Amino acid sequence: MADQQPTFQQAMEITAAWLQQWDNEEISDEVLADRIGEMVASRDGARGFFVVSLAGESVLMDRLPDAVVGQLRGAGAGVVDLSVRNLAMSTAMAVHHRRMGDEAQQAGSERVSSPLHRTAQTAGTSGGEGAPGATAGRSPRQPR
Repeated sequence: MADQQPTFQQAMEITAAWLQQWDNEEISDEVLADRIGEMVASRDGARGFFVVSLAGESVLMDRLPDAVVGQLRGAGAGVVDLSVRNLAMSTAMAVHHRRMGDEAQQAGSERVSSPLHRTAQTAGTSGGEGAPGATAGRSPRQPR
């Protein structure tokens, strides 16, 4: 990926494969973090990463390993911007679904907004302990 930036579609496909490997404990937190760092270096890469990591079945965003937190912090303003935009949209959709009486869709939107809030805080913070829920070492990986 260092030679060529992924398209949005490629970023989604690559991220899905990486998260499956991580969830199956086939790759370490550190290896995943290095890959994520490369992925979020481009706008389309970051967009694809967040689409899959937030809407997919992986527990990554619920249990961000310290190594991933470090990469998101290092990515800076682009990651913060995407996190805030996605947070605003998922929160607005949760309100809309609640008003429409669609509890299932509301729950889905709320499921996306919670890790986004932590991600925006994490990426915008330098130093400190990391995001709430961040763990040292291997993270428990149970499907959502």
